[in-house]
Amino acid sequence: MSETTVTELIWQSWGKRLRKARKDARLSQEALATLIGMDQADISRYELGRKAVPDRVKVQFARFFDLGLDELFPWPTFLPPEREVAA
Repeated sequence: MSETTVTELIWQSWGKRLRKARKDARLSQEALATLIGMDQADISRYELGRKAVPDRVKVQFARFFDLGLDELFPWPTFLPPEREVAA
């Protein structure tokens, strides 16, 4: 499996966890974006695994959902630096 494929799978896994946390809180992407002062399009990209979640935003999400950072965004040691994945 290529490094790009592994990265995309990790981002998709994070996105699924983020989406579940949002759904468990009964929030739309738009409502979540409004509550935390973020663009809804970025939340969509994070949930779809098309964009890496910056560290500062990971902390913001974890605090908002009252989850541990590692619980919401498990961090493998082999993940390459952040970059956007082509849609």
